[in-house]
Order: sequence, then structure tokens, then C-alpha cells
Amino acid sequence: MKKLLFLLVLVPVQGLFAQTEVLTPKDIARLEYVSNAEISNDGSKIAYTVVQPADPTKENSSASFKLWMYDVKSGSSYPFVTQGSLRAIAFRPKRHSITFLANRAGDKVSALYEIPMTGGEASKIFEHETSISSYEWSPDGNKILFLAKEKSDKKSPLPYEPIIYEENLKLTSAFIASPSDETAKMVQIGGQCYSIHWSPDGSKISISAAPTALVDDSYMKQRIHILDANTLHTTGTIDHAAKLGKYVWSPDSREIAMIAGADINDPIAGRLFIVSSEGGKPKSIIPDFKGKFEDITWKDSNTIRFIASEGVYTSVGTISSKGKKLQKIIDKGNTAFGHFTASEEGALALIGATANHPGELFIHDGKTVKKLTDSNPWLADKKLGNQEVIKYNAKDGLEIEGLVIMPVGYEKGAKSPDHCCSWGS
Repeated sequence: MKKLLFLLVLVPVQGLFAQTEVLTPKDIARLEYVSNAEISNDGSKIAYTVVQPADPTKENSSASFKLWMYDVKSGSSYPFVTQGSLRAIAFRPKRHSITFLANRAGDKVSALYEIPMTGGEASKIFEHETSISSYEWSPDGNKILFLAKEKSDKKSPLPYEPIIYEENLKLTSAFIASPSDETAKMVQIGGQCYSIHWSPDGSKISISAAPTALVDDSYMKQRIHILDANTLHTTGTIDHAAKLGKYVWSPDSREIAMIAGADINDPIAGRLFIVSSEGGKPKSIIPDFKGKFEDITWKDSNTIRFIASEGVYTSVGTISSKGKKLQKIIDKGNTAFGHFTASEEGALALIGATANHPGELFIHDGKTVKKLTDSNPWLADKKLGNQEVIKYNAKDGLEIEGLVIMPVGYEKGAKSPDHCCSWGS
């Protein structure tokens, strides 16, 4: 697996360009970008969120997330939900609606909201006693599996609440409920829960959990537990002691594909594994792949789609669940893709960034890739430093790739101070 070295070279602009033509700190503070995208099963719509930073000269506030919709047939985007801020968008199965999490006026916690695909006003459909941090719909759209922190009844005698690192941590637990339920049922796993998924046939659920909420445990001790969706009894555990990334059920609910570290000593979760949905020890299906798997979905019950980073570039492709027939759908190029979702017909909605813009929405229709959004059209009028890929061999012969960002107006041979940011993978 290649190691990456990112090298940023900076010098003051020496009057070569007008001040308004170069990127300034204020420009960075107003950059908008696409942060999440979900394509509908029929491929006709793509729901995506746009991050809108607060103006730092007016308020000290977090960025807000707005919901936009892209209509594939007309090729047009339009704002869908702009009130407040939202996250965790999803198309509700078997319904013509979109759901999301939000903490709106009058809410004490983040709750689940739903809005028809035809538009209108979003309505709150479920609220837990503490904020819902993530959720997933059952395949029939009738139940939600969600994560939320435990409620604390302890009251401090102090007039303030001190924050002590990794002390008095509240555990995040898994719950299951129907939107009409007044209370949710806790799934008895124990420890700190991190991710939840339904099997496509709705008969099982999977939960990744660690013994405690400590950071070290989140990295090194997460395990995936398989439970019966009706009894909520554990039926199996995936035995793999390493860092854990994303994992997804196969369409036939018989296997789970997972991104994880090779072993307990691997510093990165970047290998691709397959394991039975009954549990057991997973198998690395392509251990000699010279890259890092970033995101995965299933194309069918025998084929996995993936996004992988190879050096400083990314590629999108497919591979059989046996580790054979690796094919590139989108080969390495100037766009770095980091997230995708797929329709039933195989259209992909992706988020990609280049040297000229942050994350934007792309679509792959099976043949070509097309950029759909332009969140910062004003960037076209800015002067940006050239970027170059460099390669060299380490002492042990390992090839290391780096990305050099030149100063605006840089002339070859000139000496400039540099800033180096390195990361190994």
C-alpha cells in the first residue's frame, strides 16, 4: 500500500495579481460544498446536502446544512429544505418521501422529520428522549433502527459542567421503533455502539460496538454483532481484531462486505473483506491491492462496487466477492471521489473534488461521468496555485507519492518557504 506525502508550498503574493484575484482567508471561510448525496432507487432524483458556512464577520456559529434536489430527467437542481440545518438524509423505502434529522425551533433534541417528494412542509415523525445521532429504515419502511446517547439523571452541584477528557462518558446505544411508537426499545448489546444496518430481507440487523466509549476502543475494539430483527437476540459476531471502516450487507443478506485493517497492527482501515452474515472470521479478498478502499456498495449478490485511493488519485470500480475480476468504472484522474450511492439500475451519485473546487455532486450513468453542481462559481475568477504530483522511493524501496501546491505566480527555480503535511496509509 502506497504512502502519501502531502506538501503545501506557500509564499506571499508579490504584487503579481490584484488582491481580489487570489484566494484569501475570507474566501476560504465562505466556501460551500456538497457533503452528502443519496440517489433514489429508480434513479430519477438525487437528494444532497450543501454546507453553507456562517459569515465569521457577523457571527461565531457552525455551518448549516441545506437539502437540495437534483432532477435527473430535467438536469436541474433546486433547494428543497432550507429552514435551519439538517443531516442524515434518506429516501424512505416504499414511500414517496425523504427523511432527515434536525433540531428545529421548539425541539429539545434532534428528531426525525419527513417531507413528501412533491415538496411542502416537513413534519416531525419521531422523537427520542435524547438526540438521534444516526438511523436506518427497515426495508419495508415501517421501522427505524437508530443510535442515541443514554440519558443521564445525574445533576452536578456545580453551577457549570467541567469537561474532563475521557471521563464521565455517556454511552451511545442502539434502539428500534416505529414512527408511531411513543418510546423505542433498546437493543441489548452493551458498550458503545457506532453503526447500525438492516439486512436487505429485514430479518437481521447488524451493530458495530466497542466495550467502552474511549477513543482507543473505538479504533481497536469495535466488533460487528448480528442480531435477529424480531427477537433482538445476538445470532453471531464477526471476529476481526483491527480498525473497522464501512460495512454493507449483500443484496441476498447472506454476506457482509467490510473495509477494515489487515490486523491489529495495521494503522488504516483500508482492506476489503467478506464474511458470512452468520458471523465468524472474515476473509481479505484482495490482500495485494496497492491502494486503500474508501467506500463500498454491492452491485449484486456476487459483485461489489468500490471507491479506492491509489497514491494521490482515486478510482471507482467493481470486484467479485471472491476477489476476482477487478474492473475500473472510473479510472484514476483529476477528480478525487470519496462517497457514492447507487440506484437499482446502477446509476451512481458521487461526491468529488478537484484542484479547482471542493466537493461537488457528480453522476455516472453507466458510461460517462458528469459534474452536476457548482457551489462556488466565483472560484472561476480566482488565481489558484498549480498542483503537481511527485514520487520518490523511501529507504526501504517503498514508493511515496506527494502533492505539491505551488504559490500563485511561482517561477521555476525561485526559493520559497514551504509547509509540509505528511500522512501515511
